Amino acid sequence: MHRKLIDRGEVWNEGAVVLVRWHDSPSVDAVETLNVFLESIGAEHGPLSFMAFISGFPRVPDAETRNTLASAMRRLPFSKIAIVYEEVGFVASAIRSVTTALALLSGDAVPQRMFGKRADAIDWLAEENAQVPPAMRRLLSQAEIE
Repeated sequence: MHRKLIDRGEVWNEGAVVLVRWHDSPSVDAVETLNVFLESIGAEHGPLSFMAFISGFPRVPDAETRNTLASAMRRLPFSKIAIVYEEVGFVASAIRSVTTALALLSGDAVPQRMFGKRADAIDWLAEENAQVPPAMRRLLSQAEIE
């Protein structure tokens, strides 16, 4: 299991299973740092089963960051992308809307979905890779996402 700190977040991976936890809205620099890390994981392990876990109530990313995220979704070797945001209310709804828009903007054939519960995201990721549930549960535990 590997861990990397990035601006406004952290990344954990166990082989091709990757968890990113954002503590605040990502910056362009954070996304670019994440992209380099994901490229190296993909080169070593193949297509990535990826979960982004958003904590608290971050701001909606600015246009430049959204474009950088969309570009990464098109370019990086993902098998599936799950985004988990367990908060409720108007801000949470706005975050989910922006995330859905990013998925549409990416124009990628990689399946991606937004989830309100991490267990649902893990089940969905496991449809492609049976190794995802135990690995992701270990990563969530390591990230102290209980």
